Amino acid sequence: MLIEEVKIGCTLAMLQCLDRPHRLAYILGEILDLPGGEAAEALDVDPSVLRKRLERARSAILAFTRSYCGLVSDDAACRCNRRVTAAVRLGRARPDALEFADRAVSFEEVRTAVRRAGEARRALEVHRTSRPRESSVELARRIVTAIDPDRG
Repeated sequence: MLIEEVKIGCTLAMLQCLDRPHRLAYILGEILDLPGGEAAEALDVDPSVLRKRLERARSAILAFTRSYCGLVSDDAACRCNRRVTAAVRLGRARPDALEFADRAVSFEEVRTAVRRAGEARRALEVHRTSRPRESSVELARRIVTAIDPDRG
């Protein structure tokens, strides 16, 4: 389960390459797969603004994962299973108190699921294989509040 814990932690950290408006658009529109109108309404923006933010966010996440994530690209050096020891040593993953993982998933299982997707969807599949422990509504509320406390 530590591999899954590291992967989920990494996917959450990946989102930090986006500014708040693009991060919220990506999380609500891509990861949680809210319909465009609902996501735009939740963010209080025009649907065309949301679409543009999603386009930019997708491009940024894909560029990042192509360069760094071994689940997305064979050429990328990072592998979840190779990061476990360092993550435990640095306190980013605690075997006795898992923050994210609720099931054991091997690197190869996730990689197979990701590889089934077309290249443009691989980064999204990495995030979607990280199932949240709570309902989408509860998670969306926590995410919006965490990313933009004034909005929540």
